[in-house]
Amino acid sequence: MARLEENKFLKEQITVKDAQLSVKDRQIADQSERVRETNLLVASLHKLITPLIGRTDDIHPPRQ
Repeated sequence: MARLEENKFLKEQITVKDAQLSVKDRQIADQSERVRETNLLVASLHKLITPLIGRTDDIHPPRQ
């Protein structure tokens, strides 16, 4: 009888862990999408700001 209870407990634990993994997988996918969106925003911001600030070489000429 103890083995049946142990098996039932372990199966329940596996079910719980599977559900937790599904949640984590979704969270990782969502986070990856946020990173992609952030990268696009930063690239767009870079394109907008670069002409406004000019070339950085003009501001800080290379050292000799």
